[in-house]
Amino acid sequence: MEKKNRPETLNEARSFESVKNNALAFGLCLHCSSRLAWGHQNGFSQLEPPCEEDSSLVETLPAKKQNGWSTVAGRASSSSSWPSR
Repeated sequence: MEKKNRPETLNEARSFESVKNNALAFGLCLHCSSRLAWGHQNGFSQLEPPCEEDSSLVETLPAKKQNGWSTVAGRASSSSSWPSR
């Protein structure tokens, strides 16, 4: 079964929340934090770019992705992977 055709697992949901919360703590808005977490689970190719307010902050992250996104190097669900602000 393809991933997109099955429900999200509990581990995937926990990982999504961890990535989202780490992105919020880094300073991204809720909308962009959620999109970043979604991109980690499903890929960045179908995401809209980050909002204007967050785009410069997203650019400071080291791992460049598609559609104007960047992320941390390492596990985004781990708070130790995120730079301090």
